[in-house]
Amino acid sequence: MNSNRSFRLPDSDRLWLSTGLSYAVTKQSTIDVGYSFLHGLGSTIGNFTLNGPFTGTFTSNTSIVSVAYRVNFD
Repeated sequence: MNSNRSFRLPDSDRLWLSTGLSYAVTKQSTIDVGYSFLHGLGSTIGNFTLNGPFTGTFTSNTSIVSVAYRVNFD
């Protein structure tokens, strides 16, 4: 863990899990659905500015959902 990491844009290693599926509505159209979950593994921050020292820890999680409708014009 980096103790000199900035609190303005903290970042860490991540575990990224994704899945998706497609459903053929007709021979020419499909609906696609996807889901991703990002789990930040956490980190410490330590930043010294004119306003004083800032220290701490953080973790983060994010979910991403996507839906698409595809049409084939053959």
